[in-house]
Amino acid sequence: MKGVGVAVAALLVSMEARAGDVGEAAGERDRLGWYAPDYARVQTGGFLGMFTAGLGFSAFDDVLNVGGTYGYVPARDGAPPVHLGSLVVSVRPLRLDFGSHDQFFVRPLYAGFGAFLASMKNSFIVQPDVYPAGYYQPTGLQPLVVFGAEIGVRERGAAILRHSLFVEEVTLGQLAEAVVQNEGHGFVDAFSTALGYRASF
Repeated sequence: MKGVGVAVAALLVSMEARAGDVGEAAGERDRLGWYAPDYARVQTGGFLGMFTAGLGFSAFDDVLNVGGTYGYVPARDGAPPVHLGSLVVSVRPLRLDFGSHDQFFVRPLYAGFGAFLASMKNSFIVQPDVYPAGYYQPTGLQPLVVFGAEIGVRERGAAILRHSLFVEEVTLGQLAEAVVQNEGHGFVDAFSTALGYRASF
């Protein structure tokens, strides 16, 4: 009977542990409520600022992301400071899990598109009246395209569920158009590299 009691106790402990794992997995989805951001990120480069921070929301097990950033470039060599913003929708369908209990993961490729907003010298959203209508395209508001990859680690039960590092290649509408229209511009010239850290809640 003593052996049976030990076996039952071990079974109950095992069931409780499994229930805890399931609860943690389910809790990764909107555990703070649908209105709270699902991740925060900081980065540098990628046309989005020397110092950039942002928040975002994720859906469908982090496959679909919608996020915004604010970027800042300090005043330098007599030029005023620059303020930059972005709003991006990203699709991240590929994920490779590895390690014990799939603790580590890699997203080898994801893509996104959105809008880039700039407040700096010689940038504008509405063309100045001194130029003929349609002479210049807006420089302060442009489409944005991003390609990226991410590697991260899961921290089950912690305040931050996933820590990850990412690299992104970002291009703006006018730069992509210049590559298409001018043979002197290489494809690589249209992109800028961003490096960053992301914390998922």
